Amino acid sequence: MKHSNKGIGMRAVKTSIAVLICIAIYLLIVVVLHAFGVTTDSLTTNNTDFSGVKFTGWKAAFKLATEAYTPFFACIATAYSLSSTRKSSIKLANTRILASLIGGLFGVLLVFLYISITNQDWAFQFVSATGNPTGGIYAAESGVDFKDSYILTYIGPMILTAAASLVTIWVCKLIKKPEAVFASVLTLTAVMTSLGTNPIVYGFNRIFSTIIGVVVALGVNLFRLPHRTKNQDILFTIDIEGVVREDKSTLTGYMNYKINDMVDRGANVTLFTTRIPRTFMHMFGTVEINNPIVCMSGAALYDPKKLTYLAVETIPADKAKLLDVELDKLDVSPFKNYIIDDCLTVFNSNISNLGERLMADKMKNGGYGNFFIGENPNKDMDVLFYMMIERKEKIEAIKKALADSGLDEYVVLQYYDYFDENSKVVPELVYVKLYSKKILELNVLKNYVQEKKLRVAGLTTNVMANHLLDNADIKITSVECNDENVIKMNSYDDIFARMSKIYYSSKYTRKDDK
Repeated sequence: MKHSNKGIGMRAVKTSIAVLICIAIYLLIVVVLHAFGVTTDSLTTNNTDFSGVKFTGWKAAFKLATEAYTPFFACIATAYSLSSTRKSSIKLANTRILASLIGGLFGVLLVFLYISITNQDWAFQFVSATGNPTGGIYAAESGVDFKDSYILTYIGPMILTAAASLVTIWVCKLIKKPEAVFASVLTLTAVMTSLGTNPIVYGFNRIFSTIIGVVVALGVNLFRLPHRTKNQDILFTIDIEGVVREDKSTLTGYMNYKINDMVDRGANVTLFTTRIPRTFMHMFGTVEINNPIVCMSGAALYDPKKLTYLAVETIPADKAKLLDVELDKLDVSPFKNYIIDDCLTVFNSNISNLGERLMADKMKNGGYGNFFIGENPNKDMDVLFYMMIERKEKIEAIKKALADSGLDEYVVLQYYDYFDENSKVVPELVYVKLYSKKILELNVLKNYVQEKKLRVAGLTTNVMANHLLDNADIKITSVECNDENVIKMNSYDDIFARMSKIYYSSKYTRKDDK
């Protein structure tokens, strides 16, 4: 499956815009202060530098703006808070603001108490970032030699900063916000050990700048150009098999972003896969799917939030018994999959090769189902599907057995590459699956969209999803296809670009909705 190699994505563009706004805010503050004619006497008690020079005009505007707001901190916060979804952006923003308040306010409070109680300088304040002394009220008055005994004044702040870090971590865990630990400690130590600055001024600056950066990030990320048309009655059903092949794979960053972006915009989105929950639930990460997933090639409709099967298409028990006979003749020992008490339950009576042993181990140690060695005690239960791991030459023998017995009228065979425990293709082995032939009608999906009054837009990247195209109202694919009603795309990126256009295009609006 091809992907266009786009070096710059929308998230990068949004970050650049947010950074520009954060810097522009600083310059705007400077211009406003200058317009009002402020001087350092107007808004700050620290109205001189250490040579006693007061500031007026542009110098005063820049000094006061810098004491209140630092674009560097705002840019850090804005880059940190921009994410691929509104939900994750808001979560990151809340974490960043909370962390800045915890670390910043705690640091300011401790420095203030230290100075007030000990009547001592906060030592870090009076050494510049280059290591040169910048002075100090108490140090200058007492005539302390900076090079000798003055070094002892760092002991108290050093111990206090270390203890404060421990307390900050404890507070974050106490309020059940472990994700805020890093940023909280970062802000705390920045306030308490920043060189050459007033830690109290610096602390409030850091908090204010961070909040501005977070607000800018949210504003940029949540901004949407108005669209007159939104085809919210279309269910975009995305085949992932051409993109995600190995069991350990996850959805790609671009695919992740585009799905979340469409969901954020109000689109109905789901996935189509040959996989079972054990092999697709881990792939989501931060991906938000707002409709049930069509899994096992259309044999089941699964709700990933409620972890329940909404509909299944099974092989009737009488046909399953005939299949057992034919497979037994070929010395094939299948993994037979059933839905029992809303749980995928798998039986295999005879583990006969290395691939099957590896598969059995995965099932034993995996979630979202049960596995038993042996036969299902209930012989009259419908089978969801058969799964086998066999040599490629066995496929033709199975096909012939199905044709000779007439069972090919009731079941459909699919096969694809087998991957070992290291996600490497094993050339001599393949997955072979047998489903009810009714999956080709995709009744589990049809019934769902009929109930919800939706239309299906099928987006496919693999021939095993051709029946999704056959049953879709809008057909988009990157697979070779001669159907003139199919929209042909060259890459997955192109598919998602077309997906967005369809969502907003009046061309695809139902006529009775106009």
